Amino acid sequence: MYDAIPFLEGNNLSVNEQILKFLELLLDKYFFGDSDINFESQLEKEAFALIDQAIRDDLKELSNQDVSRLMGTIYRSAKRRTTGNREYVEFIRQYVGVRMGPGIRVMP
Repeated sequence: MYDAIPFLEGNNLSVNEQILKFLELLLDKYFFGDSDINFESQLEKEAFALIDQAIRDDLKELSNQDVSRLMGTIYRSAKRRTTGNREYVEFIRQYVGVRMGPGIRVMP
């Protein structure tokens, strides 16, 4: 998700609110099977496509159910482990590293 953060910073919502919104949209796609997702802007659509492509590249061996469980876990982590900042991003990075490219992660 680090790749999409520059897209998010130009919006009126905080980055945390935007990430939570993207997680909800991803849950709509992977858990509920929504194929028609409404975006508020072209920028939001592009950021979602970037995140979705990373999921399809890096998690292709997972079922939609497993991807939705992962998104739900990240969503709960974001809701619980933050006070309005992005502390949870560091929390997640501890366990998955930083995405450098498809299938390439660098651990801290």
